[in-house]
Amino acid sequence: YRDESVQLPFDIVQEQGAFSDDAREQGAYISGDGLDAIATAMTVRVRDDKVLVTDGPFVESKEVLGGFHILECDDIDAAIEYAAKNPTSKVGAVEIRPIMEL
Repeated sequence: YRDESVQLPFDIVQEQGAFSDDAREQGAYISGDGLDAIATAMTVRVRDDKVLVTDGPFVESKEVLGGFHILECDDIDAAIEYAAKNPTSKVGAVEIRPIMEL
């Protein structure tokens, strides 16, 4: 997460590419991408069979989700190590979320 009102320094953006490359080389990288500005977000809900579309994200917050990486890690310690290496951790926060297996 980061404060969208603060422009990310160019070096952080470049470091994201290096972070992804490193995770690929280690065989952990599955997917990832940046997300567009919060102003482009929409929230969709269905209530009583009616589709409700609201502009903006679900939660009001100063911090926004700026992108994501999906990595396959052996354990939580490895996930924490990757999160700490992620350049965004220097200017915002990195959240770890396991993927639910269905």
